[in-house]
Amino acid sequence: MERNRSRRRALRSASAAILLGIGSILLLGTVWGAVYPNDHRERLGVRLAYADAIEKMDRLHRESKSGYEFLAGATRTYAAAIRYVWPKEHARVGFTDNWILFGCGYLDPWLVSSGRTDVPNLFRAFQSTDYTRGFRRGFGICSQNALGLIDLLHRRYGVLSNVVSLGGHVVVEAESPSGRSLHDPSLGVSVPFGLEEIDARRLEQIRHRYEETPFPRLGLTFDAEGNSRESDGVRGYHPTLYRIERVSDWLKWLAPLLLLGLGRRLSKRVHPSRESTAS
Repeated sequence: MERNRSRRRALRSASAAILLGIGSILLLGTVWGAVYPNDHRERLGVRLAYADAIEKMDRLHRESKSGYEFLAGATRTYAAAIRYVWPKEHARVGFTDNWILFGCGYLDPWLVSSGRTDVPNLFRAFQSTDYTRGFRRGFGICSQNALGLIDLLHRRYGVLSNVVSLGGHVVVEAESPSGRSLHDPSLGVSVPFGLEEIDARRLEQIRHRYEETPFPRLGLTFDAEGNSRESDGVRGYHPTLYRIERVSDWLKWLAPLLLLGLGRRLSKRVHPSRESTAS
């Protein structure tokens, strides 16, 4: 009988140590990520810092509110603060940023083989719907940059905008008091009209603006067949991933605290205080 009690006590003690250890590692990693977030601008040669870009946008917003002038300025600032690239070695969400999304990267092969997605590296090349993650790290392909700008405009400035999928390129369509306007945060290009307002004259205007960028052929995508607008901001682009990211950003804090609480409770059962022993 006493031997069984000793075994149970040893098992509880080991379980408490494991829970406390895992909870501590996850919580310390999350705290580290909050204090030192991922930012690859220096190694990518981006001169405009994240904080400086946000400050510049805030100043533009104070001066011109939510009109086209602000939207165009915010788009240029976004483009100046990122590199229009997709480095695979940095595209995965880091452990200290969000250990849940990091761990989901190991599920990518299973997600493809089970038919749940046709994207080979859904989490290992994660496109964030949160601008504090997607914009802060300092790089992105067109869809990532569009998601970052849309989330930034909505959450920070109350501007509604949606993803516009062109023929091989992704941009943003924003709402302002003066009407809809199109914005490309990958290259800093803006035009004061919406997707449905594009005619031959305006298409030529778009092409002319893209000729001043390193990717002039992207101006041709605006008249491609199948262009579409995804409604509901960043949620409309991939609703499932949106929910996973938002929930995981809460759980990355909550789960370690729960593990620490359970571990402490088990530890108290194994090593009760003198008062509880005396009673």
